[in-house]
Amino acid sequence: MDYTAEALREHTRTWTPERKAAMLAWLQAQHARRVIQTHYTHPAQLAAACDPNYVITPATETISKAVEHAIREPRQNLLVTMPPQEGKLVSHDTPVPTPDGWTTHGEIRPGDTVFHPSGVPIKVLEVHQPAAADRRVHFSDHSYIDVHHRHEWTVWDRACGGYRIVETARLESVKLSSGPPGTRGHRYRFQLPWQEPLRCEPADLPLDPYTLGVWLGDGTTTKPAITHHPDDHYELPYAVTKSFIHATTGIVTDYYGEELRRDLIAAGVFKNKHIPQKYLRGSIEQRRALLAGLIDTDGHVSKNGQVSFDNSNETLVRGAAELARSLGYRAHVHKPTEPKLSTSGIQGKKRMWRLTFSPHDVAPARLPRKAAAFRPAIRRRIAITKIEAIDPTPGHCITVDSEDGLYLVGDHMTPTHNSSLCAVWAPLRALQINPDTRIIVTAYGDALAEDHSRTARGWIETAGTGAVDAITGQPVEDKIGLQLDRTSTAVSNWKITSGKGGYKAVGLGSSITGRAADLLIVDDPYKNMQEADSAAHRRKVSEWFKAVALTRLSPDASVIVIQTRWHENDLAGEIIATEAELPPEERTWRHINIPAISEAGIPDELGRPPGVAMISARGRTQDQFEARRRQVGERVWYALYQGVPTPNEGGLFSRSWFDDHRLEHQPDRSTMRVVAVDPAETGEGDEAGVIAAALQPDGSIALTHDRSGHMTSDQWGHAAVALAMETHATEIAVETYTAGTTYVNVIRRAITAYRRKLEETFDGRDRDTAAAIRRTHDLKVHPWRGKGDAIARSALLRQAIETGTCRVVWPELVEFVDQAVSWQQGQHQPDRVAAAIIAHDRLQLRSSKTASFGNPVRPTVTRQAPAWMTRKLG
Repeated sequence: MDYTAEALREHTRTWTPERKAAMLAWLQAQHARRVIQTHYTHPAQLAAACDPNYVITPATETISKAVEHAIREPRQNLLVTMPPQEGKLVSHDTPVPTPDGWTTHGEIRPGDTVFHPSGVPIKVLEVHQPAAADRRVHFSDHSYIDVHHRHEWTVWDRACGGYRIVETARLESVKLSSGPPGTRGHRYRFQLPWQEPLRCEPADLPLDPYTLGVWLGDGTTTKPAITHHPDDHYELPYAVTKSFIHATTGIVTDYYGEELRRDLIAAGVFKNKHIPQKYLRGSIEQRRALLAGLIDTDGHVSKNGQVSFDNSNETLVRGAAELARSLGYRAHVHKPTEPKLSTSGIQGKKRMWRLTFSPHDVAPARLPRKAAAFRPAIRRRIAITKIEAIDPTPGHCITVDSEDGLYLVGDHMTPTHNSSLCAVWAPLRALQINPDTRIIVTAYGDALAEDHSRTARGWIETAGTGAVDAITGQPVEDKIGLQLDRTSTAVSNWKITSGKGGYKAVGLGSSITGRAADLLIVDDPYKNMQEADSAAHRRKVSEWFKAVALTRLSPDASVIVIQTRWHENDLAGEIIATEAELPPEERTWRHINIPAISEAGIPDELGRPPGVAMISARGRTQDQFEARRRQVGERVWYALYQGVPTPNEGGLFSRSWFDDHRLEHQPDRSTMRVVAVDPAETGEGDEAGVIAAALQPDGSIALTHDRSGHMTSDQWGHAAVALAMETHATEIAVETYTAGTTYVNVIRRAITAYRRKLEETFDGRDRDTAAAIRRTHDLKVHPWRGKGDAIARSALLRQAIETGTCRVVWPELVEFVDQAVSWQQGQHQPDRVAAAIIAHDRLQLRSSKTASFGNPVRPTVTRQAPAWMTRKLG
């Protein structure tokens, strides 16, 4: 309703001053929003105004203008496919923790395993082209990491009290702390997510971890003996053979005899005190036991929650620091102190190194007096303290298989990020244009959807109406014209004050009952190509989109879908096929595709002639795009970078892949070997697949032996064990979809039978037979279950064979190759292929690289890997 000035005064005559002030503030905010709105013509301009590091290219501008049209006009649906925009680069020499120890960022390859901050092992999906790390980011735990200035961080921002995704250059442009260092008012603004304990499988350890910790702390380097205070008693699984009490101090030395000596030698610590890498990647319980042994001997537990470990052995102290960090604690190694008098009254002769950390969960000790003194500390995040420019050093960025894109890097296991910003500026622009817009943003997982929501909300809090600088408290320029409604600010569901609109984030498949949408944004409904290859998962996505998402739309709502085209019949394929059947006047979808390199027959919104590379926001050249194509293979290239799926015509494997990358002889070195089994129920119809594979020192995988055939369960069990012994494999992996326990027991019975046969002929002197008997005891059986259907499970093996990261020995596997190239969609998966998929999957998960150990506080030092990591297995 419009009012004249006099009518307005009359209408508000009875209002209280507070009500008039509130109305005035609301009108001023609405006016400010409209004025700010006119400054931009599409979302990319809004992004560039708020974020000085946002790059507008012809591709992003084209898409942004199409998004603006979809926002402003009713029922304007948009489908977008374009290459990913990378720039989350970490220097090559940065150490990275893996389940098998340490590698460096430069050594990481697709299929390797790293750790998520939750502690869960995750796969590396892609390794991108090398570039330069030009910034050094320092942290409050005295570590640093070298990254690209556009590297993204997920940080807790004290300004908004929530997580944001921020590029390094953005962090560089703001004040990182308040108040002088060392004063009560000093606070760091940006903090990293908490790191949880690394989740590793229980390790087969030659020595009880608690005993090892006690011996490392107070044991005699050259003897199976442990010295301790007379009031302390350790519960160890070894018998004391004799004790000695010092006449002056009363200190007790217990001797444990030959059994402990043998186990110390087996662990590799006798006459060489250190924490073996195998113990640093044991299970959480094994690592806690080891830490307790160290703290019970050379540790101190204070009442304020801080725990310290003192020892003259620098290597041991730094190993204990890694142990503490692997359990999720912030650990700091202090400079050595001069010799001093111990609590036992003995004058020290060596400088002591000290480790300090503050456990927030459980007591890191077993001795009653130390466990009783423990008080959980307040858990504190690691903060970003300084950013400085450095001379460019080589580096690259990686893509990991986690919904939030986070993984751990650095000696101190620092969480960093690898996903791009999306589904952020379009919602902000939509709310800017119409504050009543109700927006739903969905992605393949809840965490990714919430990431987008958190980022969008963070920009309102730092660059919107009423925003103030978190350090100075001074107002900042309003660049968005929106303000959060403080009664509705949940991470996944928030609203604004100037209208009825807001943002709802949901994972694909989640319920959105009771929430209508004026704008629906679907950001990549498939997590990876395995999901897209699964017919069941594609059906799940399609049904959710049609039966749940589309039913929540208001009559004039628009839909924006951003997707990688992994499969012809994915969600985008369904949309395109449905539109093609309609008369032109009834079509509501616009498809924008921008290939990395224009190519005849592939739609290109930019209208380039064939062979022209797109202008990359991350500075990629045409040569780099071409190199990327060779690295990832044709299917990934066309899906991820060209925006079109590659149809599976004929066989799912191409014979040229095998011909181009065949091995003419057995590999002479390997770091691990496995035998994989796809069982047969009776041996009368199906074959049983029995394939051996080797992980080579360069990280590639070789399929080396094929013992498949029509066999009964006893026959394929014995065949698998015989092949494992022949190839010196350390594991037999068996598919367990239908009768898991039965199949595992078949293998175990076969191992026992093989061992008994060896023992019957063993005369006690034949070293080869003795070694074979030991190998039967060490041979592990792994029950394997893959995800998705047969086509989906084969995706990684197909890519590896196409790119040459997995090769077959010729002509040993000629029958496997024939079956693979003749396998087509809709047919039963050949058993040889099924077994090869299992072998490839297991070696990818367990792969290890040359060890590179480094401390970001000092120059990185590359050392020879321990013998147990590089010994020849076959």
